[in-house]
Amino acid sequence: MVDMYICSSLRRCKSKIQRMAVIFGAAYLTLCALAALSLFPSSDSSEDLPSKVQSAHDNSWHRLFKKGARPRNIFFSSEGQMHETDTEQSNFDDTSNSSRKFVKHALLPNDSSTLENNFRPTELSDIFIGLKTTEKYHESRLLVLFETWLERPDIRAQTYIFTDADDSKFYKETNGHFINTHCANRHTRQGLCCKMGAMFSMYLKSKKRWWCTLDDDNYLNVENLVSLLRSYRHDKDVYIGRPSTATEIVANDKGDGSKRMVMKGPVKSKWRATKFWFGTGGAGVCISRSLALKMSPYASTEEFPRICNRIGLPDDVALGFVIDDLLGVHLTKISQLHSHLNSQSLRNLKDEQVTKAITLSYQLHDEKATIVNVKDAVFNTTQDPTRFKSLHCKFYPNASICPKV
Repeated sequence: MVDMYICSSLRRCKSKIQRMAVIFGAAYLTLCALAALSLFPSSDSSEDLPSKVQSAHDNSWHRLFKKGARPRNIFFSSEGQMHETDTEQSNFDDTSNSSRKFVKHALLPNDSSTLENNFRPTELSDIFIGLKTTEKYHESRLLVLFETWLERPDIRAQTYIFTDADDSKFYKETNGHFINTHCANRHTRQGLCCKMGAMFSMYLKSKKRWWCTLDDDNYLNVENLVSLLRSYRHDKDVYIGRPSTATEIVANDKGDGSKRMVMKGPVKSKWRATKFWFGTGGAGVCISRSLALKMSPYASTEEFPRICNRIGLPDDVALGFVIDDLLGVHLTKISQLHSHLNSQSLRNLKDEQVTKAITLSYQLHDEKATIVNVKDAVFNTTQDPTRFKSLHCKFYPNASICPKV
């Protein structure tokens, strides 16, 4: 009798265990299915996802800044999830980098889908191309640009020219992208920094992924630029350029006046010595949206000239100071950016290097002009002293200025 009772109890327990196993198994499978479905956004949420994520990125940054928060490293996954890491004040000694405000780099998930990025590839329409010039060069430097790389309407649509005088002809040519900043019309630190601040402020309003700034003596190979930027993420802090100096530049930081500089040693200097790399404006510089948002307290129309005065150096150096020294983001050096400041390198470029170049430059003021050697050039140096026309026909043989065979 006892044996029969025990057996009956065991059968009931076994039956209960089996039922519970079935229930838990079904629940587990349901959760797995829901998790899998969550990885595929609905048609509504996926529509125009990059712009929605970018808008959330911008709003989050400005919300934090308005509340008085120090810069944070904000990044978004491809699904639009926001992540932040706190800033940190580095404790360096006063003679090196005592007042730097460094931003910790965000630790991205080790997830191939996130790293490969679910955004669509960067296109020309995602790039804000800013060009600095002055009234003196409207009829000389600008004309050759409009005959060459600025000939295409789609490139003009992404290009904004910042100058110091009105010009109805170029205003019409650019469909209103010809901006008189009313800055000083001289090649001085004040004039250059004023224009750079105006350019930065307009870029922020554009909400584009990338900001690239050039000088009026640059030839830009737009296809090569787009190809380069596609290999980087605009939602990470990226500072692209090429230095014109062999070593880091040394600058004296006067401070922002918010607190007294700590002074040591027998000579009580009010300045802080610092050094950093910067991308020369003569070769072109590109900055990601993520980094630009962190720069906003320092690089606006009102603030950027103060930064230039703070270190007593011009606009491209001041950009490097803000990005490297104040924000702790280092320069990504790109060899395909070429400036006439390195004249020997520019003259001796091989044909393959010219083809792969993103920017090229020239200088005609010295006795021996600094220009690119274009293989099989279709114009001589009298017809084409800058070599930009020959370059353009090398890249685009069917362009309107090129001789028809």
